[in-house]
Amino acid sequence: MSSFTKFLKFLRPFRRRIALCIGFTITLTMLSLTPPLLLKLLTDDVITRGNWQSLNVVITLLVLMPFLQVGISALNNYIIHFVGQKLIFDVRYALYRHIQSMSLRFFSSMSTGAIMQRIMGDVSTVRSMVTHQTISFITDIVACLFALSMCFLLNWRMAIIVMIVLPLYVINYRFFVAKIRDTNLEYRNKMDGVCGILQERLSAAAMVKSYAREKAETRRFMSDIRGTFNVARESATYNVSFSTFASLIGGIGTSIIYCLGCYMVIYGRMGYGSVMAFAAYTGQLFGPAVRFSEMFNQIEQMKVSLDRIFELMDVKAEIADPPHPVAVKRFRGHVKYDNVSFHYLENEPVLRDVNLEVEPGTLVALVGHTGSGKTTMAMLLFRFYDVLSGRILIDGHDIRTVSVRWLRRNLGVVLQDTILFNDTVRENIRFGKPTAQDDEIVAAAKVAEIHDVIEALPQGYDTIIGPGGTKLSTGQCQRLAIARAILIDPAILILDEATSSLDTESEELIQQALGRVMANRTSFVIAHRLSTIVNADVIVVLDKGRIVEVGRHHELIARRNGHYRALCKEQFALPELAAEAEQIGRIQPAMPTVSLGTLVVKNG
Repeated sequence: MSSFTKFLKFLRPFRRRIALCIGFTITLTMLSLTPPLLLKLLTDDVITRGNWQSLNVVITLLVLMPFLQVGISALNNYIIHFVGQKLIFDVRYALYRHIQSMSLRFFSSMSTGAIMQRIMGDVSTVRSMVTHQTISFITDIVACLFALSMCFLLNWRMAIIVMIVLPLYVINYRFFVAKIRDTNLEYRNKMDGVCGILQERLSAAAMVKSYAREKAETRRFMSDIRGTFNVARESATYNVSFSTFASLIGGIGTSIIYCLGCYMVIYGRMGYGSVMAFAAYTGQLFGPAVRFSEMFNQIEQMKVSLDRIFELMDVKAEIADPPHPVAVKRFRGHVKYDNVSFHYLENEPVLRDVNLEVEPGTLVALVGHTGSGKTTMAMLLFRFYDVLSGRILIDGHDIRTVSVRWLRRNLGVVLQDTILFNDTVRENIRFGKPTAQDDEIVAAAKVAEIHDVIEALPQGYDTIIGPGGTKLSTGQCQRLAIARAILIDPAILILDEATSSLDTESEELIQQALGRVMANRTSFVIAHRLSTIVNADVIVVLDKGRIVEVGRHHELIARRNGHYRALCKEQFALPELAAEAEQIGRIQPAMPTVSLGTLVVKNG
């Protein structure tokens, strides 16, 4: 199915309004073509022959015509603008909704700038063509047909000369169309890359300034846009050449008609008024012919935009709801990884035959070197990606049989790189639960140890925190993210390096908040700082995508050649790690624990 055919479904709801616009357009076109006939009547009948009885009728029509045209044109333009704005709204909404259904793999393969370029730039191009250009096209079609008919009625011999000139426009179009289409496509693709780089660099403004790289980044941006400039220049050359030859053909045709008209008048074969009317109608032919040529160029641009829009919309969602999702009121928090394997890239496994079973209320710490698969285990639990083999179950349900939305509403996450929006504190906390009342928001903030900080802000909970929470400290942002996770009351909580970038005071406050949040709740803590997870119910050690050790801190540290002991040695560089671990375990407050008998781990 072509992109244009797919696009027709967006036009279908407006078919009555579009038909009305076409009717108005035809009426306006016919009215605009009437003056040459009135001019002929005024010249040949009234002035030349002295038929003064017709003068009042001609003058009345000439005076009333502009008022009638303006009234119809105003109504027509209003409908056209309404259809155009509603169309762009519908397409952008459908495109954005489709993008939101995509998995993380899609966003890792396509830059944000490229996506924005298609949602904003390409959709605007299509809207312009469908509304104003389409109406203009219809106007010119009607004008050409009427004008050509009048030319044959006035003088068929001269009309044949006109018909010989018209095919030159087609030849001109066929010569340039492929070059224009190719350069337009290349330009759009290059702009995707530039927009992606621009978005990335602007979001890293603090980093650029920290390293005094402003001039270097400016030079790099100049290098990036130079490629688009060269392609745009080539495209402009083809467009200008195309329009120039079209105008030249029109100019030559008009000159021929004037010469032949003079010849016809001299030999008495046409009157002055007939020649003037013929020349006017010839202008109604050559003018639209030039515009047709330019419009075909714009149609090629629209085709490129449509192809790019539907290239995006045709991408199938990798993660989708099952036809008949399992109905689950609320998860208890029993999690099981059953022989799970996964990779992002072919032949580069990230997880291999992972088996892990966790009972509700267990605090599980996932540790290991970078790239060992810790974060991937959490992402698979959220079903950001689907496992390649094996399965993940929550309360005995394969997560692929549960509604994706319901699954994620039962999961809470706090990341190391906190994501906040340029909105009020209240709306940032309420992001995961839009229906939350103010008292719920305040309660979540108090649990997260952030309520007093919020109250001290200029507008309290209504304070705009800036892009990414720039008006708050790192620790405050992290506690705000915890409040957001608390508000949805998740059955399972995932903490991915949630305290690794904080100072001691902020970390203590967040640890207190997390202690309350994780109580009686299944929690997965992903941490590089091993001092933060020594009291976990279970520590799962991963290495190269496999679970290599499982146990409590004091058990794992006691293994002389164990992976966990080696990790601790790297971080603490202590000669007697076992004794130190026992001391750490005695002085730190104990978290809620469950029997290790609730955990089953094995590797395939």
